[in-house]
Amino acid sequence: TNVDPPNTAGTPDPADNHMAFRVASNDNGGSAEVMRLQGDGKVGIGNNSPQSLLHLKGAAQGDTSGLMLTSGSNNSVIYHDNSDLIIRKLAVPNQLVLDASGNIGIGTDNPAKAKLEISGSGSSYTVSGLSRYLGRGGR
Repeated sequence: TNVDPPNTAGTPDPADNHMAFRVASNDNGGSAEVMRLQGDGKVGIGNNSPQSLLHLKGAAQGDTSGLMLTSGSNNSVIYHDNSDLIIRKLAVPNQLVLDASGNIGIGTDNPAKAKLEISGSGSSYTVSGLSRYLGRGGR
């Protein structure tokens, strides 16, 4: 059992071949594991049994349970919400959605009409390689 004092930064546990990172969880001296580095190089954040090189697990769904990418004042997030994978700028509704059935939505959070559904205020979309079929019934 790995019982560390609160705010311990990486205490190795040779018996289980991992290093646990803990923070204080209450005023009574308790602590909670927030990150784990396993002996095989896998890192779990919010997960004490990582299954890949970087395994993120959030308790909440949405923006706060994923990966945030920041450049200057621009923030984008990639997260799993229910059964969908969402990629979007933080202040903009879902920009790219991959749903559980494999449909991709751009500008829509429910791409149920087709394998690729594009929605937006523009009147034209350019898809390289398909333009010769548009307006002629497609294939």
